[in-house]
Amino acid sequence: MGIKHISFNNLQTLRSHIKKHLPTFYYSSKTSTVIPYEKIEKLLDTNDDNFYLANLNSLPQNLTLGKDGTLLVEGPVTWKEAREYCRSHNRDIQTAPTEDLATITGGVATSATGERCFAFGNLRNQIISVDFIDCNGVTHQLNSQKDLTANFVNSLLDIDENDHPFKDFKFPPLEAYQDSFSNYSHFKNAPFPRMEKEIDLMTGTEGQLGVVSHVKIQTIPFEPVKYFFILLPRWEVDYDPHFEILSRAQSFRGDILALEMADHNSFKYLDTKDHLGNLEDVLFVEIKESSFERVYNEFFCKLKKIPLDKVCEINEADFHHIRESIPRSIFEENQRMGTTKKGTDVQVRIDRFPELLNYYREGTKLGIEYNLFGHFGDAHLHFNFMPEPHEINTCTYYLTDLYRLINNWQGSPFAEHGIGLLKLPFIRNFYDKVHLEVFKWLKETLDPYNQFFPQGFLNIKH
Repeated sequence: MGIKHISFNNLQTLRSHIKKHLPTFYYSSKTSTVIPYEKIEKLLDTNDDNFYLANLNSLPQNLTLGKDGTLLVEGPVTWKEAREYCRSHNRDIQTAPTEDLATITGGVATSATGERCFAFGNLRNQIISVDFIDCNGVTHQLNSQKDLTANFVNSLLDIDENDHPFKDFKFPPLEAYQDSFSNYSHFKNAPFPRMEKEIDLMTGTEGQLGVVSHVKIQTIPFEPVKYFFILLPRWEVDYDPHFEILSRAQSFRGDILALEMADHNSFKYLDTKDHLGNLEDVLFVEIKESSFERVYNEFFCKLKKIPLDKVCEINEADFHHIRESIPRSIFEENQRMGTTKKGTDVQVRIDRFPELLNYYREGTKLGIEYNLFGHFGDAHLHFNFMPEPHEINTCTYYLTDLYRLINNWQGSPFAEHGIGLLKLPFIRNFYDKVHLEVFKWLKETLDPYNQFFPQGFLNIKH
């Protein structure tokens, strides 16, 4: 019979499905770059006729802004809807994914970050609380101010000990797991969820322990912003100007809200009316209006490798339109070619950035079309191949070697979009025994029926 499809109009019907303990992959939008929805049934690779793809997008949604400026998100609200709602109340959200039609609840599940991470940090730092529905259909609230402990996790499910499918599991080395995160604390995300606060049970676990229903996040007072772009030489030829900007920009976090890059190849997929410069690399800069004079005088004017006439102002609508159109157009081109995305999501330390670009340069010599864009200010760029079907294996070999290097450099292999299905083959070497023990314990404790996305990374074996 194959995989079944289901959707829900209310939380009651969702809870009823969850309580059946049927293996299910839940989603609220099809914007993920690590879940190829056009091929998901094949990639899930299940022979279970009771496996479900569950669409959460029809659930009721609501936004409530508290007097303290906190935003309560209920259901599949998109980042665009949340931003427009907050601005109508003279507030602003701090996370700005390039794809603003993604949902906030889905962003929590993948620990998504965005353009404004340069100024405000990752989404996890903005979460106040998360409500999730467990395997028994019961809703729990997780608090960002409360430490995560093994006793807390074990107390969440009201399952009789004699009925629990895993009766003999032991407490894992949770403290050792938390200590291992220190190597990645300065990155947006690690190869594994943080598991330090209660909210970490849902933040970055990709829906493998329950379904997120409500999220409360911090907002900030709305402040006018100015938008610019900087024209640079092509990074394959000369990336010294890029590195000068990257290094100097670190002193302007907070004044500069976002520092994004799209290389010359990225513009090939856009209408010519959206091209900036003459097929040059482009940096997009979002600056607080109140900080503009400082940024102009102390940043723009002091760049030694970029003349001021390469710095141009752009209006907000064009800024967002071009930035959002690039990944969308590249995604659509991959679909047209019938190939699954072959790209990177790695973040490295600033001092490693030239080495990363050097390795990307090696990728350009394979004779496969490519592009480079992403969150430049965080040394977090997406190098994407655009392969013909016969070139896919070559891309896979290249990416396998890249992730070996990232592991050696103690960089973050998947800093923004999660692991999903596409990145599973590359993640295993980033896990030690302690990580796998905690994953196993979490699944056995919170998902004893293995019903939530059983193909996910938490089920990777020793």
